[in-house]
Amino acid sequence: MSIMITLYPPPESVRAFAAQQGRVTLHTRDGGRQEHTVMQALSVQEMLQRDTRTALPPVDPRALVGDTQYRMVLG
Repeated sequence: MSIMITLYPPPESVRAFAAQQGRVTLHTRDGGRQEHTVMQALSVQEMLQRDTRTALPPVDPRALVGDTQYRMVLG
């Protein structure tokens, strides 16, 4: 999954290319499903507006750092 952030609004051809990359379905721990776009193209102005947000799946920070209890023992 990727986000292309541009200074100015991206051309329609870039948005069309991003849309062509498809969607991915993720399974949640509670048995649900979430769909997210594979690629998004947004300008800085769009990201600063309250009504436009990136559509990224939630990430559990523990998945990025490994077993935190093990790291605390070593540190």
